[in-house]
Amino acid sequence: MICRALQLKRRKTKVRYTLFIILMITVLSLIINCDSTYPPEPEPTFNSFQEEVQYIIESSFTFGGVSVGVIKGSEEFSIFHGTKSKNTDEPPDENTVYEMGSITKTFTATLLADAVVNGTVRLDDEVRDYLPAGSVTMPTYYGAQISFWHLATHTSGLPRNFSDDYPLPEGVSPDDPFNLITEENIYDYLTNYVILIRAPGSQFEYSNFGYGFLGFILSRINITTYELLLKMTLLDVLNMDRTSIHLTEEQMSNSAVGYDQWMNEVEPWGSNHVLVGCGSLKSTLKDMMSYLRANLGLLDTPLNPAITLALQPQFADYVCLSWFLETLPDGQIITWHGGAAAGHINFIGFNRSTSTGVVILYNWTASLLTREIGMRILEIAGRY
Repeated sequence: MICRALQLKRRKTKVRYTLFIILMITVLSLIINCDSTYPPEPEPTFNSFQEEVQYIIESSFTFGGVSVGVIKGSEEFSIFHGTKSKNTDEPPDENTVYEMGSITKTFTATLLADAVVNGTVRLDDEVRDYLPAGSVTMPTYYGAQISFWHLATHTSGLPRNFSDDYPLPEGVSPDDPFNLITEENIYDYLTNYVILIRAPGSQFEYSNFGYGFLGFILSRINITTYELLLKMTLLDVLNMDRTSIHLTEEQMSNSAVGYDQWMNEVEPWGSNHVLVGCGSLKSTLKDMMSYLRANLGLLDTPLNPAITLALQPQFADYVCLSWFLETLPDGQIITWHGGAAAGHINFIGFNRSTSTGVVILYNWTASLLTREIGMRILEIAGRY
């Protein structure tokens, strides 16, 4: 009887297992059939370059407000998406002000190139010769001095920002380390704190301090402020009347609010210092499109020789005077620069040989989205 019961129990277990297998096969079949019933949506098709760019912008920028300007030969268009602030429904426009961040460095490089073209300085001049003797001792590497070329190509060996051992002025936030920095602070830092660990010109090392220092020296040579020098040399020539270091009340009334990666509002960085040439410029899409046209060679201005010089490769075939070069998968060589400051992140890139360029201004520093999308637009442009 016991054996008979065990046999019946085993038979029932086997039947249950078989039914379970059949059930699983049925479920998998339903899943497969369901997937085949609903195939993936086809890739969208577009009737024009602008239509595709519009789709990319609207599907990629899901928070904040973005202003985009595109030039492709004789075609030019702008796209505005999102809002200037998460507390308003108001979209950005061509005069909405954004922080330019390190795109400021390209303006500083153009100022240097203009000084070279006009014979005020030479790229290989040692910067110590343009500083007050007795007030500062420039750091050297076994006697090798830092030149304008080294500062402009990020090969000076100067640190990215102030080193941790330098006592910043009271009240200066580590998030905004250049605010309140004076001429005396610069001289003290260079004389007593900076030690070069390699020869100038031997290696690329991005330096905010170095570019701020370059802007300071250029303004000192011209006996004026960086902002006034930039206005007289470049902004007035290109009719960039809404671009500045310090904002007017009108500019502030139409500014995009910057946000960090957690979507918290970011306070604007201070501009009360002498290193503004590395990243303190504010501008609008309208003005930056003028700057883009100038760098594409589409404007006939006295700045053309300086712009041409600034765009020439200088170090390792990918560093110009501030600008960078990158080859896209389709073979295009793109001249570009990005910028991030106070909750804003931006991109400007162009291909002079095809008269194609892009400006993207965005008020959320969550990622490197502007550079990624900018390069994508430039690559897509080659298909139209």
